[in-house]
Amino acid sequence: MLHFLVNGKERQSYRSLLTSLVKLNGYVIIAACSLKGARQCSGLDVFRYDEKIATEFLSDDFTLIEYFDYLYQMPSGETRP
Repeated sequence: MLHFLVNGKERQSYRSLLTSLVKLNGYVIIAACSLKGARQCSGLDVFRYDEKIATEFLSDDFTLIEYFDYLYQMPSGETRP
């Protein structure tokens, strides 16, 4: 649900929480809306990510190991990047 954190303060709080909770050499799996995707989800604005933005979000606290685009299939049958 990271993409629903649209302002910098919210994202900073989330990253601080990750830093404090993830053990040394631990892993985090993050899924977020793509820059190619919708600007809103369920009527709410979203903050969209690509590999560069995700790497910047993780800062020096984490190392991005893998990034890939995924097509999400909505209950309606439509797909979203």
